[in-house]
Amino acid sequence: MRHTSTFRRHGFTLIELLVVVSIIAVLASLAILVAPRFGDSQKSALGASQLQGWLAIAKQRAYRDKIVCGVELIPGSSNPNDPEYNLIRELRYVACPDDLHGYQSPDPSKEPSITVTAMTGQTVVTLDGIANLNVGQGDFLEIPELNEGLAHQITAVQFSGGLAWTLSLKSMVTGTVIKTTKFRISRRPQPITDEPILKLPADMCVDLRMCPAGTPSVVLFSPWGGVRDNPSGKIIYWVRDATKDNPWDGEPTLIVTYTRTGAVAAHPLNPPPTLPPPANHDWYLFTKDGRSSGL
Repeated sequence: MRHTSTFRRHGFTLIELLVVVSIIAVLASLAILVAPRFGDSQKSALGASQLQGWLAIAKQRAYRDKIVCGVELIPGSSNPNDPEYNLIRELRYVACPDDLHGYQSPDPSKEPSITVTAMTGQTVVTLDGIANLNVGQGDFLEIPELNEGLAHQITAVQFSGGLAWTLSLKSMVTGTVIKTTKFRISRRPQPITDEPILKLPADMCVDLRMCPAGTPSVVLFSPWGGVRDNPSGKIIYWVRDATKDNPWDGEPTLIVTYTRTGAVAAHPLNPPPTLPPPANHDWYLFTKDGRSSGL
């Protein structure tokens, strides 16, 4: 008779259990180290992608509707001295009404006219010949015959009776006493009606403090595609996690609008050689080369 013996294993040895536990501990440690950075990267990428998409939509709307259209950053606080003021979490679509020009009537005697009533130091002018003046604070007045080469921001508009209006200007008018029908008033952007407020993901913001000096809070696209009234070459917005202690933590992203073409791209920060970064470190180095964004 042939006898066969079978071996039954009733469990793991102590050595095997220790090896498995060690492997699990190593994997858990790696997950703890990697997961927060992965989450930070995902949040930053989502916020940057949304801002890039909103700017692209504004550009397409300007081209489609043949209007000046863009995106406005809404301050994080009503108080400019509040640290939250420059941390932007909400935006909105805006559009500019058509400019107001002279020569609006076929009858020269009824054409709207601008009167400058003093010489150097003039801050108030009179606009005559318009019944309903849709002009307000923040609009800009240009008078070519003064040869100033600049536009004056309007700070206040007051009805003077009849068809006359008094415009207060922020900057001084230079030149001689003049009455002319050659003028242009560029009107400020207005929120587009029936459009919801655009909100970045939770904890994400555009940090204007980290943007280059002079970065505007409004990006306006012309119908031909470029950015209006901005000769700087590019507009850079620093998108980051507002919960981080340092603005360079959490893998921030730079959203760049190139003003000549209106192209919108995402770039990484140029990492500093040391932390804290040197005072003269160029965070925006990669925005000078389109290859970092795939352009």
